[in-house]
Amino acid sequence: MKLFKRIPTTSSLARVSACILFTAAGVWAARRPLDGIVAVVNDDVILASELGEEVSVRLYQLGPSAAKAPDVRAYTAEVLTSMIDALLLIQDADEHDVVVSKADIKPYLDEELARIRGAFASQEEYEAALAQYGMTEKDLVVRYRKNLRDQLKIRRLTDQVLAPRVEVTEEEIRAYYDARRAELAEPTVVTLREIAVAKQPSGESKARVRRKLEDFRAAALAGGDFAALAEALAAEEGGEFGRSFKFRPGEAVPELERAAAGLRPGDISPVTPAPEGYWLVRLLGIENDRREVQFVRLELRVTEGDVRAARAKAEAALAALARGEPFAEVAAEYSENEETAARGGLVGEVDIGELEAEMPGVARAIEGLSPGEVTPVVERPEGFFIVKLDERREGREVSYEDARDRIKRLLQNQKLALEQKKYLQGLKERSYIKTFE
Repeated sequence: MKLFKRIPTTSSLARVSACILFTAAGVWAARRPLDGIVAVVNDDVILASELGEEVSVRLYQLGPSAAKAPDVRAYTAEVLTSMIDALLLIQDADEHDVVVSKADIKPYLDEELARIRGAFASQEEYEAALAQYGMTEKDLVVRYRKNLRDQLKIRRLTDQVLAPRVEVTEEEIRAYYDARRAELAEPTVVTLREIAVAKQPSGESKARVRRKLEDFRAAALAGGDFAALAEALAAEEGGEFGRSFKFRPGEAVPELERAAAGLRPGDISPVTPAPEGYWLVRLLGIENDRREVQFVRLELRVTEGDVRAARAKAEAALAALARGEPFAEVAAEYSENEETAARGGLVGEVDIGELEAEMPGVARAIEGLSPGEVTPVVERPEGFFIVKLDERREGREVSYEDARDRIKRLLQNQKLALEQKKYLQGLKERSYIKTFE
């Protein structure tokens, strides 16, 4: 279970997903030579705070594998190297009078801001999230504009200085095509609709877990040891507890922060719902803006009865289809995937190879179907599915003429990457670079 959430950075509105991210950022910040400078690159510097933010973002983007990183210090040094490389290219872009205007940045900035706003249910929720970090949208724009400007500078430097050095011959394109003809073939694609019924806890299951936490809260308020009670309850119910967890505003997952909000030291929160269960939090103390809490979290488990109910619902949907009811109407009534249900169950085009790899049961079920036919109920770990085949487009070999431009771009990018590596090495040899450990 992740307690920390991602924090905003110059490259994304990211949140740190585990304490290890703060440890990574602090590797350099704990030793602040020259007032937090970790690298000097010609006339510019990289600060410990900038390095910490970048490490946090990249570790988050790695996902679960980040927690298994064997050497956080080595990874931090690797990130610093990439930041130095980027700074060298930006400096060189300035030397070549590469200019990026606000108008150039605006479409990218608008797209990114729209993506961020779209992640929130309302404008109020979006503004509240920014406020948690002590930011306004104007602050966010300033951060993103600099990041986008640097990215565009490097791209234009590449286009203006490096791209003209790269040449791809017709012989190279033909050789690539002949060697990879099978890989270049267009895959078989199917257009699918679905009715999806999730295996999820019933209202009765949710009420039972909530009662457990209400009883726990009453015992703790009556003088029971919160940590001991939490450990016992988590062991009994398969949940999670914490004896001491510290965080600043905006660092923890929303459910934990919401439960801790407004508490005074010694207070115990009401039972707080979350998508995967319920939380109960006791505030131990506040030091500056950092809260220390104890908590217990119980997960909502899917019972055999829940599975039977989900199967029965899927079977009822299949029966409705057998009676001749339109698939779109049945999907709207029964499907629990709101996104596809709103489109009449439409999933869209799916590569049959990817379907076979990710959902082999569904792939087998649609074998031999004609357009317009539906599968029986297909069970998967997460739920039950009924799938309709709208269309099947068989794969075909791609001719050299059709593949030529795509291959040329691919080979150009490969050569460009090698050219950039050589160019960057030249910049390093001509530059003053000093790092501080």
